[in-house]
Amino acid sequence: NCILEMSEVDSSFKEESVKKLDLNCVEHSKIHRLEGEVDFLKGSLESNSKDLLEANEEKQATIEELMSSNKELQSTTEELQSVNEKLHMLNSQHHDRIESLTLSKADLDFLLDSTEFGIIFLDREFRIQRFSRNATQIVALRDPDIGRVIDDFSWKFLDFDLPQSLRDLKTKKIEH
Repeated sequence: NCILEMSEVDSSFKEESVKKLDLNCVEHSKIHRLEGEVDFLKGSLESNSKDLLEANEEKQATIEELMSSNKELQSTTEELQSVNEKLHMLNSQHHDRIESLTLSKADLDFLLDSTEFGIIFLDREFRIQRFSRNATQIVALRDPDIGRVIDDFSWKFLDFDLPQSLRDLKTKKIEH
């Protein structure tokens, strides 16, 4: 917008003024263009600053969530370690108990095998739990018979009903 009317001006002055005016117009145009670029860059900078601020806030929220999750995981890890220690202790105790029971069973098996008596172990419902080898001379027992009810077997006694005698004994024991 550099328009200048010079009608009554000396021609040498006109040429010099036109040159100065051209330079002023060019500089003014450059300044105007640069001011536009500065305004654009300011807007871009503000927009980028807002975007970076929002991204930073989101990142900070994510970091806080991760820190919270990490604390929960650490707590869970500590609890699991405690439970694991308890399980190891119980496992050791069970192992000791199993070893003790195995020895007791071996002793009982030895006692049953070395005795001259026929012995049959029954549970409360009169199911066979175990028996000695000599018991097979009185009752036809085999290892698969363990768990069967004593009434299922034939007895080699003349006037003696072993299952009924056991029930009578149990009834008397309950009464006393």
